[in-house]
Amino acid sequence: MDLRGPAELAAVRQTMWLVQSDADNYQRTRRWASWIRGQAPWSVGFRWQSRQDFGPQGSDSCILYEPQNAPPLLEPSPDPPLELHTPEGRAYLNDLLKPLRIRVDRR
Repeated sequence: MDLRGPAELAAVRQTMWLVQSDADNYQRTRRWASWIRGQAPWSVGFRWQSRQDFGPQGSDSCILYEPQNAPPLLEPSPDPPLELHTPEGRAYLNDLLKPLRIRVDRR
């Protein structure tokens, strides 16, 4: 269920408060999420704009859930895990973090 804009939030009787609230309200937002999920059994998750990464270049946050007795939404990768403390792992992380101007250095 898309919760990225005012019209989408209005469809579930909410405002930007639902996706931009502080940690003090997380219990309330979880209750809203439970209610929304009960109203939309066809939905497989929520999508909203991240509060920490807001703006024109912002990214979305997602929560996925699988209905009971349904096939998995995601499958584990067949690729071996990448150890992030290795030179290859740091290079991978640095490539991901470059748009945020963050770099992981070797220590």
